[in-house]
Amino acid sequence: MNVVIRHVRAGLTNADQRITEDVEKFCFAVADLYSYTFKPLLDVLLFTRSLAKSMGYRTQLALYAYYLLSATVLRSISPPLALMTAQETGLAGAFRSAHQVQQICAGHVTGEKRHSQFRFKRTGGSAFLPARHYI
Repeated sequence: MNVVIRHVRAGLTNADQRITEDVEKFCFAVADLYSYTFKPLLDVLLFTRSLAKSMGYRTQLALYAYYLLSATVLRSISPPLALMTAQETGLAGAFRSAHQVQQICAGHVTGEKRHSQFRFKRTGGSAFLPARHYI
């Protein structure tokens, strides 16, 4: 807990919003763990076994080498999606924070207008009472 407090004091902005989004993303990642990790791994193992029986290991090795080469090329030319996602999360947090500040300021503005509808006069003590109410 002290680590979190130190990071917040050191300049981590919108900590509550970032934690909320991180928990949501973690829950989705855990829920999709089977369908995106374990099932494809099982499919690859079964596919490898059936390919080895029908075509032999040399052809299978050539197919996997082609796959690794194409994956490397695609990874080198694709944009940095993790960085873009981090920037999007930061911008969303800044937007929510600015909107919250704007709501607070709007409340102060309406509060000032409400109080400016009264004209106050000083009574004998230090209290002020409304002299006339303007609608």
